[in-house]
Amino acid sequence: MGQDSKKPARVLPRDKSADAQKISAGVDKLLNQQNSGIFSPAQDTGPKLPVLLVEDQALMRKAFKRILEPTHLFSVQEVQNPKDAIQYLRNHAIDLVILDLYLNKGNGLEVLNYIRSRPIANDIPVIFVTGEASRDDIVHAIELGVNDYLIKPFEAQDLLLKIKQVLGRYIDPPEQLKILRAAEAKLIRGQTEEAHKSFLELLAREPDTPRVLVGLAHAEAKLGQKEKAKELLEQAIRISDMCFPAYALMADILIQEGLKHEAIEFLLRELSLNGKRVGRRVQLAELYFSLHDYRSGLEQMRLALIDFPNDEVLLLKTAQLQMDCGDFDKSLHYFLKTRRNVPRSVMALKGISDVCLKVGNGKRAIQIFTDFLNHKPNQADVLHARAKMHEKLNNLDEAFADIEACLAAEPDQIETMTTKGRLLKKMGQEMPARMVWASLTRMEPTPETMCHVGMINYLARDYSQAALYFERAIFADPNHEKSLYHLALSYRELGQTGKAKTTCQQALALLPDSGKFQELLSDLGGRKPSSAKSKDGKLPRAG
Repeated sequence: MGQDSKKPARVLPRDKSADAQKISAGVDKLLNQQNSGIFSPAQDTGPKLPVLLVEDQALMRKAFKRILEPTHLFSVQEVQNPKDAIQYLRNHAIDLVILDLYLNKGNGLEVLNYIRSRPIANDIPVIFVTGEASRDDIVHAIELGVNDYLIKPFEAQDLLLKIKQVLGRYIDPPEQLKILRAAEAKLIRGQTEEAHKSFLELLAREPDTPRVLVGLAHAEAKLGQKEKAKELLEQAIRISDMCFPAYALMADILIQEGLKHEAIEFLLRELSLNGKRVGRRVQLAELYFSLHDYRSGLEQMRLALIDFPNDEVLLLKTAQLQMDCGDFDKSLHYFLKTRRNVPRSVMALKGISDVCLKVGNGKRAIQIFTDFLNHKPNQADVLHARAKMHEKLNNLDEAFADIEACLAAEPDQIETMTTKGRLLKKMGQEMPARMVWASLTRMEPTPETMCHVGMINYLARDYSQAALYFERAIFADPNHEKSLYHLALSYRELGQTGKAKTTCQQALALLPDSGKFQELLSDLGGRKPSSAKSKDGKLPRAG
């Protein structure tokens, strides 16, 4: 076999901070050239195109915003993982998604798969940007429907050019399609009555358009008229039995109604038309599992793996399902396979640890991680995984040695530094532990990091230090819900009931329907206040 026919090797993980610095240098040059004429200068007024940026590195997020914001054309919303991205997309209309393919907590393809699989607004442009993708990853993304991609580090003008190309194909469609997209956007934003009215007007003009019928069915379902919704979907299917969004929405409605057997029929028909939708096939497998039909569920996972044998999410899900079935050997097999196929998969390492702990054999996980390191030394994520397993087995000296080696391989990683601080505390070195945790907020001084360090101290029952960091998080972001809640809890543990009540009352001014703040306030003996925000609409600093 010739050299060109060999399977391409997976590119090893890159230093994202170095990529960000190179891109940032390019941005400085680009700004001096006024965007190189790619976008015409715009006034900083009027509506902007909403963009969702899915990136887990703060420096990269900053670099992207420095490229996009000077055009005055885009409003950028940042999230750091697929779960938050999908949640945001469920409630917000977006005109462009830019996502990193590889994230610390998941895979960008999860977001792409969600967008392309949903019944409405499934044609929004998606650009993925990565420094690690192999040819297989790129082909997979194209099969799932990505519009374009860039490999890091890239020139700033390259990103703007890609954006202009994909938006040029999207934002100036025929008038009817423009109205249809606007109706779908209203539906996503929760403007259900307005969307319903728009879909009815569209249906009067185009009664035989399946996409309009699906949109109207979606609105009817949200308004509680599920029988009407199902009638509209049946009509769409009669017009076009190739309309997979109709089958998809029908399956979703039936699942909501608890009609799992009927939902399975429509999911099977959807997948017969659109079999590359990994998320939907996994959902079908989970339905089978909920009905105790494990053989059919595992068969769906097998079919998905035929299409995408190297898909990290799919391999991890198969491993998890095998563990749920009690087949720990097969579960371990799939976690090991995930790590072989996706060498940067941290979740595979966690799965290996979980399986070994389930069977009461943590030493086996340590041996597996040691074999990985013998094959390829200085893998920071493997060193960290082995350190955490040593910690669980109370081998604190061995754990600390691995953490030091991990930091030598990849310095200043927040999760690794967190583990180091925790180990120091367990070893009785209180002051060094606090110094390590304090350094985290200097490395990445964001509300999320402040809250993270606050949670470390809270779980260690150092409530005064926890309160300090939660206060700093709220100072940076007055509406940071998690920090507000745990600040109130910290005050309660410190016996500062008045401050705890005040924090709950301030939070309820922002989130009047938040059950957890209402419950905590009730426990503290306070009363729920009338909802009133400050003049600027933000919550005042707690404490």
